[in-house]
Amino acid sequence: MIPPPIVQSVYAPARSTIAESAVLEKTSPFDDRQEQLQADLQFLLDAQADGLIRGLEGGGADERSSAGSTTPTMHSAKSASGTSRRPPRRQPGLRSARKGIYRSILALAALKDEELRDVDRSIQGSEKTLAQINAWEQKREGLREASHHVDDSEETIRVQRLRTEADAVQAEINKVELQLMEMKTRHRKLIRQAAAIENSVQAKMASYTSSLQMLEEDIQKFLSFKPVDSTSPSRSRDGSRSVWQLPPKRRNLEMAKEYWTEQHKVVELQRKQTEFEKSALVEGAAMWEETVSEITAFEKRLRSEMSTLTPDSPSAWEDPPSTTAPERLKDILEQIDTVTELLQDKLKTADERGWKLLVVAIGAELDALIKGKEILVEVLEASGGGHHSEKESQEHLGNANAAARSAGETMRELDMSLATARAHSGNVSDADDDHPDPELLFSKHEDTDAEE
Repeated sequence: MIPPPIVQSVYAPARSTIAESAVLEKTSPFDDRQEQLQADLQFLLDAQADGLIRGLEGGGADERSSAGSTTPTMHSAKSASGTSRRPPRRQPGLRSARKGIYRSILALAALKDEELRDVDRSIQGSEKTLAQINAWEQKREGLREASHHVDDSEETIRVQRLRTEADAVQAEINKVELQLMEMKTRHRKLIRQAAAIENSVQAKMASYTSSLQMLEEDIQKFLSFKPVDSTSPSRSRDGSRSVWQLPPKRRNLEMAKEYWTEQHKVVELQRKQTEFEKSALVEGAAMWEETVSEITAFEKRLRSEMSTLTPDSPSAWEDPPSTTAPERLKDILEQIDTVTELLQDKLKTADERGWKLLVVAIGAELDALIKGKEILVEVLEASGGGHHSEKESQEHLGNANAAARSAGETMRELDMSLATARAHSGNVSDADDDHPDPELLFSKHEDTDAEE
């Protein structure tokens, strides 16, 4: 069976480690382009499934728009107002859908590469801001420590000692008149020394105080303006409001440092996630290209084998039926088994790595092969395929002739339906705003092979 489209699946998003923002955040400039490519992928997957169904059922080669498809699409999942604003798209063929899926995956990978460069620029900006904050903190602590050391320095103690000595000398002057001139001279000298040292201390204190005041002004100016490129949530992880949601007077440098540290971690996490998504898209594109090559090669061999069973020429009705028709059908069944086994291996790999897009696409191709195998098995059973004696072969001669004609007509109709569906591939129109959930493109958990 053809698997349901991506829009019908339900996905439970992982719980975010960062509290949800109470303020609507502006979307990334890459979101619109990603949504456009994802809408193209959804439309191509629907076209692929529809083409496979029409090919298996031998349906007509009419062109249908996405609005008339039997498979639910993103257009039917949205509101009627959104659908009325967009004209219906022409349904592409199976081959165009496969090629379109490959090109869309490569386009998504290129988009993720641009997003990585944008994230790197954000990381550089946050690192520069954090470096400035750390420099300010170190400078402020150094100034404070130097200011405290001045109060407890030897110069201050020396000033006190000199003043005490000056007082003692002044007392001696009063007692010893004979030594008055010498005492006064010494007194003036000591007073000058004390004043000079005191002036030096006061100058240092004024310099440190002025520097600290200028630093505080710069910090307050920095804290008074919210960063223009800020994309962090309005609340921190502990539930408290962000520093930029508080009044400017209540903000401090510690809060700003905590904010920018958290912002840096968020951007780093976004970069790792983008790298993982890009790697998954590139590997998935290579796997899908290999899958389409194997299926296309098998279809060419199938048409070549079936051309010998179609009763197109008059001689095919006059000549006796070929006794190798059952053997050819068995060979085709063996080829189908081989291709099916290869697709099952790729489907298993895509499922283990969580590539849901490839699981849907390869699963549709695998179901188509299984349906084709069932048709060939019925034809082989109707032709009496197997080992018979000479007498039994004569008895089944008429049945083999009719079965060969039936097999040829059945496979010719199947091949004609596939060829007709692919011949009428239309140009894919520009993608609209409808898109599948990005979580459905591939799993968010990292590949185990990458971790090892």
